[in-house]
Amino acid sequence: MKYYNLDVFLFEHLTPAEARVVRQVLKGLYNTEVADVLQIHHKTVKYHMTSVNRKLQLRNKAELILLCVPYLAQEITEENNSQFQRKNREKIPTLPGSLIAGIDTVPPLP
Repeated sequence: MKYYNLDVFLFEHLTPAEARVVRQVLKGLYNTEVADVLQIHHKTVKYHMTSVNRKLQLRNKAELILLCVPYLAQEITEENNSQFQRKNREKIPTLPGSLIAGIDTVPPLP
């Protein structure tokens, strides 16, 4: 089954706590750093990662990252697209009202 985004994939397969840990691991954090960010014990992070690996039939973090790369690439692309649209929206010139009124009178193409 193909999932639209990483959050849906994680929600379908993992508990919310496991998904939070995975999100931090995918940012490149070590277990102790994940524990600091989520304010949990580092052994809890290790427990969640063991559970994630078992549920997803993975052997290590590298396989987890490989599994999630397509979703991460899609998120990066969508984020870049939205940033591009925000930047370019600011650059679009506004037309005076008289020019906009004239647009309605242009005959349609044959």
